[in-house]
Amino acid sequence: MVTENDQTHTFTCNGNPVTINGNSNTITLLGTCGAVTIRGNNNRVSIQSAASVTNTGNNNTIVGP
Repeated sequence: MVTENDQTHTFTCNGNPVTINGNSNTITLLGTCGAVTIRGNNNRVSIQSAASVTNTGNNNTIVGP
């Protein structure tokens, strides 16, 4: 789970779900993720593979599946 703001992180999912609550982050998700939920705002999220992607935040850029 990402809860910070203004951070850059890379995670390897290994089939796990990911939740992003922070704002203005750059997040790279490698491998296959479970459900990806983006609740924060102004994030840039790169996803290699995910079971599902839900974006309830505002102004997020999602690159990937």
